[in-house]
Amino acid sequence: MRSGLNEDHPYTLQCSVIAANVRFAAGDPAAALTTERQVYDAMGRIFREMHPDLLTAGCNLAASRTALGDVDGLVEFRADLLARASQSVGREHPLTAAILARGRSECEFDLLQF
Repeated sequence: MRSGLNEDHPYTLQCSVIAANVRFAAGDPAAALTTERQVYDAMGRIFREMHPDLLTAGCNLAASRTALGDVDGLVEFRADLLARASQSVGREHPLTAAILARGRSECEFDLLQF
């Protein structure tokens, strides 16, 4: 996939999110965290700050940080994510619920939007 698309292409980022989710589910949150930091930074460059894909990446990044005990600044990061998700997709959306529950969010990409 990466041979035809650059690293910041939305499809490449989607694949990276899925790979990080698999790593986390396989019990390797450290590997997931590395990928999630890269994805969150890249999505931050190409999407608006309240884009659901960026918020999903942030939710998963926060979950991996929690699993690894990396809590420095995490409360503020989650609060920011929650505020943006509440405004972007609403308080009842599964993404907002995942942020509130300090969990992970499933990949909810709309492949037709790109």
